[in-house]
Amino acid sequence: MKTVDKIIRTALHLFNEQGEREVSTNHIAAAAGVSPGNLYYHFRHKEAIVLRLFDGYEAQLQARLPDTEVPTLAGLHARIEAGLAARHEYRFLFRALPELLARNPELARRFRAAQQLERADWLERLRGFADAGVLRLAAAEFEPLVDNLQLLANGWLAHAECCGIELDGGRRGTRQALALLRPHLAAEHRAAFDAPALSGTPA
Repeated sequence: MKTVDKIIRTALHLFNEQGEREVSTNHIAAAAGVSPGNLYYHFRHKEAIVLRLFDGYEAQLQARLPDTEVPTLAGLHARIEAGLAARHEYRFLFRALPELLARNPELARRFRAAQQLERADWLERLRGFADAGVLRLAAAEFEPLVDNLQLLANGWLAHAECCGIELDGGRRGTRQALALLRPHLAAEHRAAFDAPALSGTPA
C-alpha cells in the first residue's frame, strides 16, 4: 500500500472510532507506521487529510447521480441505502458537521455543493416517479420532501448513536427514508413497495 493511502485509511479509521477532534496528525502517523515528517510531506495539516477523505465521499455521491436507467422502486431503495452507507463509511464527518464545516471553509464549500447535487438528483427522480404515476405529489410537496430526506440522511448517525440504535450500515435508516415516501405512493404500487426485498424487513 502506498504511504498516502495508508495515511488516509488510518485517518478514516481513527476519525470514525475516536472523533476527528480527538485525533492529531501524530496519532495518525504513529498508527500508520510512518514518521510525522513523512505524513507532512503528503499532507501539510489535518484539514488536508479531511479534504482528501471527502474526495472518497464525493466519488460515491457521483456514482449515484442521474444515469440512463429507467427508474424503479428497487433502484430508488438501492440509492437510498447507498447514500446512507456512504455516510456510515465517513461517519466522523456527519457526527460533527457544524464544527468541521466552521473550521474548514473549503470543506464547507464542497459539502454544500455536494448537497446541492444530491438534492437535484432527488428532485429529478421524484418528479420522474410522479410523472409515471408511481408517486402522488403536488408541486409544492417536492422540495419539503427532499428536505426531509436529506435531513434524515445527514442526521441519522447522530440520532442512532444518541438513542442507542445499532449502526447497521444504513439499513434501518433506509427503512425510515422509505417511510417518508410511502404515504405518497399510488395505491397500486404499495404492495411492491412493501415487499420484503424492497422494504428491508425480514422475509
